[in-house]
Amino acid sequence: MDKNNIQIVNMVASADLNTEVDIDRFARQAENVEYEPEQFPGAIIRYMNPGTTVLLFRNGRIVIVGNRSEDHIRITIKQLIQDLVRFNAIKSELNPEKIQYNIPNYVALVEFGKNIDIDRLLAEAGSGELDLIIEYEPDQFPGLMAWIDRYDSTALIFRNGKIILSGNRNLETVSKTYKYMKQVLNKFFIDKQT
Repeated sequence: MDKNNIQIVNMVASADLNTEVDIDRFARQAENVEYEPEQFPGAIIRYMNPGTTVLLFRNGRIVIVGNRSEDHIRITIKQLIQDLVRFNAIKSELNPEKIQYNIPNYVALVEFGKNIDIDRLLAEAGSGELDLIIEYEPDQFPGLMAWIDRYDSTALIFRNGKIILSGNRNLETVSKTYKYMKQVLNKFFIDKQT
């Protein structure tokens, strides 16, 4: 990947603690937990360091968002297990090192350093010349949404030359999606005014 232009800003991770969790007890005692079962079946736990959020379900399944590295995932799992033990929310001892996780979504920020002519991009996409499915509602959101079927990912494209790539299942797909979007957008770049 082009490390100068692309940065991983979020890695969504999921794991299974393989134990039942007493979410009611945990939510009553821990300060960083939100739990409203009428609205959402899981608890939301926010950790300031490393700045991650965990969705925790009774069956022990978790989703962690806000990770910028795999170290953040491991730190968050360790903190969560320590908290669950401290508040007697689980009955079995868990070793954080043995919890397997996967990362089904890498989110990357790309900065091309040039503006993008969204109007020309829309016109060409409308003619069917681009291999993208595009949606643009500028009254509701300033970014253009593009679906990239070949990589099963999406790109939010902004006029200022920044794009957010999401839905990537691994770093290789991030790299391929980045290269593809750079190739597609190349003819729509406009030098920024100095």
